[in-house]
Amino acid sequence: MGVLLLFFLLSPTALADGSPDVSTVEGLWELGQSLYEEGRFEEAHETFSDLAQRTHDNETRLGARYNAGNAAYRAGRLEDALAEWDRVIEQDPENETALANSQAVQSEIATRRQQE
Repeated sequence: MGVLLLFFLLSPTALADGSPDVSTVEGLWELGQSLYEEGRFEEAHETFSDLAQRTHDNETRLGARYNAGNAAYRAGRLEDALAEWDRVIEQDPENETALANSQAVQSEIATRRQQE
């Protein structure tokens, strides 16, 4: 059983120089996606977590938390990934991908602890 790494998408917004406008939700989202795609998972996690705290839109918050979990997982921070996905599940208990990821990471954490 593996972790499902899906992204929720928003329409991008950019400044004149082409960089994301991080003063907007869409700009923060675009920055998080760019960082993730560049393999800068720690920064992507921080960006999506920041976005989840700043937005007032529940759907955006859930997507940002989910993506923060993906980034944390890719950064090797399993406990942080689990915490992000569990926060999604608290708000949306029927979110199948967050549920599957949470269960897979719980199992991975347990396996690693047994190997220690």
